[in-house]
Amino acid sequence: MLGILTVLLSSFVLTFHNVIVRVLFSEHLVLGLFLLGGYVKPDLQNSFLLMFMRMLLVVPLMASLSFKLYPSAWAELQYLFTRNGKDVLIQALGCGVLMFVYIASLYIAIGLIPTGIALTLFFTYPVFTALLSWRFFGDAFGGLRLRPTLFRWLVMAIILVGSALTIPQSSATYSSHTIAIGIFASFGAGIVYAFYCIIAQKCLEKFHPVPFTWIGHEVILEFTNYELRINIKYAFLRYPF
Repeated sequence: MLGILTVLLSSFVLTFHNVIVRVLFSEHLVLGLFLLGGYVKPDLQNSFLLMFMRMLLVVPLMASLSFKLYPSAWAELQYLFTRNGKDVLIQALGCGVLMFVYIASLYIAIGLIPTGIALTLFFTYPVFTALLSWRFFGDAFGGLRLRPTLFRWLVMAIILVGSALTIPQSSATYSSHTIAIGIFASFGAGIVYAFYCIIAQKCLEKFHPVPFTWIGHEVILEFTNYELRINIKYAFLRYPF
């Protein structure tokens, strides 16, 4: 029951977070009274900016809470830099890179197409997770090394077809080009997240979730910081004062 409640709580928080991202990217009329949002353009650079601002809060907060939630976190982090922990370190850093890619892609999708549709397309990732896990590890279905049954193929097909039916038609608000990029970004984020889940599952067999999560967010902070510094430098070179 505690696990189910945790999943429901995380789903609610994730939904609320993505709605806020949508508001930042697109202006909306709230309760028919006032306009809110549309502060930044929904592109890759601004996605990096939002991720960077998010990580500036999350990384120090997680660093301060990690040792309280898991007192052995520092010992496990030190273990990663030993010869025996090298493989786990590579997996944890790889998951951080994948997290960076799928969050950036999802932000772009949310900025270009309605949030509900973007998340619906993104949440097809369990299909890709199951297929990739079965393909690479043979343990997609309850730890059994079996090929997917006809029923499971049917369920996965229904999920994909149902998601495809939510794709909006082109209109004055959403051009076909914008919709195509949003769809590609949503599905791309789902596929990358599927790879993330597979690698994370293997990594968490040897590494605790608390320091693992902190490493992932630290990788995102470093990537976004590096990208923003490059963009600022380019802006100064292009528009010197």
